[in-house]
Formats: sequence, C-alpha cells, structure tokens
Amino acid sequence: MDAAGARGAANRTVRRFTSKDFRNWQGPEWVEIPFGTQPREQFYTSAALPYPWARNVYLMFPMRFILDRSGRDWPYPGLSDICFLSSRDGLRWERSFREAWIRPGMDQKNWHERSMSFGSGLVETAPGELSMYMIENYRTPEAHIRRMTLRKDGFISVHASDLGGEFTTHPLKFEGSLLRINYSTSVTGSLGVEVLNDFSRPVLGFTLKDSGEIFGDHLQQRVRWNGRDDLSSLEGQVIRLRFVLRDADLYSFRFAQR
Repeated sequence: MDAAGARGAANRTVRRFTSKDFRNWQGPEWVEIPFGTQPREQFYTSAALPYPWARNVYLMFPMRFILDRSGRDWPYPGLSDICFLSSRDGLRWERSFREAWIRPGMDQKNWHERSMSFGSGLVETAPGELSMYMIENYRTPEAHIRRMTLRKDGFISVHASDLGGEFTTHPLKFEGSLLRINYSTSVTGSLGVEVLNDFSRPVLGFTLKDSGEIFGDHLQQRVRWNGRDDLSSLEGQVIRLRFVLRDADLYSFRFAQR
C-alpha cells in the first residue's frame, strides 16, 4: 500500500506502507522514481498495484503535477496528466518512456492542476480487454468517472511504421519450450523473429528467413520457424531475440511450456 507525500519542500512523490495482514504495518519508506526536470515533475495519487497476470510485476499510473504551467482562466497554478511506471519489487520504479501515458486531451476542463487521476485496479471486462477507471474534470461541476480500455498486456509497445524497424533484446536465458508474442499488424504489415546465439549470430533453424512474415492480431501467438515452434534445445543457453517489424506493434513476449 502506498501514499503520496512531500519529500522535503522540493517535490511531491510517493512512499509506501506494507502489511501482510492489514493489521500490522511497516513503513513508511520512499520509493525510487526517476523524475524529469524540464519542467520539474511531481507525482500525486500513485494508483500503484501488482499486475495480476504477471508474477512480481507492479504498475503505477501516477498523476504527474507540473507547478510551473497553468491552465487558462483557472485560479490555481499547475497542470496534470497521467504517467506510466513499472517495477519488479514495488520499491524501485522504472520509466520505459517519459511521455504522458494519458494526456488531458481537447477537453479544456482537464487542463488544470488536479483534473485527472486513476483509481487503483484493473478489470478484465471482455476477452483480451482490460478496463481502468479515472476521474476527469475534477474541481468542476462536470466531474465524472471515465472508463479507459486497452488490450491485455498492452500498456506499451515497440512500434514500427511502414518504413520498418528492428530491435534486439539484451542477452537472456529462458525456461520453456516455445515463444509466445502479443502483437498487432496492419494487413500489409509484418513481424519476424530471429534467435541469436551468445555471439549475436543467427541460430541455425531459427533465422529471420525461417520465421517468415508473421501478421495478424493476437495476444499469445506461438512463433514458428518453418512450422516448428520447439525451442527446448536452447533452454538455459544465453540467447538474444531479434525482432523485425513493419507497420506493427509488439506489446510483449514470453517463453512458456507446451
């Protein structure tokens, strides 16, 4: 469980209390957040939670408060939007990107210092669909709750335009016998996957040519190389994955047992 606080006089940030039984509590302790400085960021209402569909993954959707800018015709200083952070332990947080996750948008009643904030929680409202709930237009007579939806595991993606792009993972070891990907392409787009060895050379039988052009929209698509999806011969070895995309988004990948 966490709470917003002011660390000294300089910054609003987040601290947490922990409990195993909701009776005895430890803390508070400040969490580690990489803040931006131009303009200076502060965080309110963390909306932090463990992600139910991945072990030891925590997500945070804080209200980002900027004191140095103000909305038009509004009596209080500051502006706010929603950011996205992730963590493996709930204490040290990472920002995969510093851009806003949810912008105020065209509704001018969201352009003030406390206009938008998420509640804590994720609800699976349809197969493959997650819903979150946020307050908009706070401090106004039109204040209301809005439902936001996204695909499962679809908080961020690696995106490539029609011009194409690629990336290679850090070295990794895996347990399992197959690779599943959460991805989406256009009807002309594609995605390819290549397995590299510890020397960053393609592994025979698992090259980009072997994977062919993968296209469609799936949450847990098995990756096949020439019709073969068995990766058990590489289990426990140091490998890298090379993804080549065109007009496509890759949201996540994971190794799994058959």
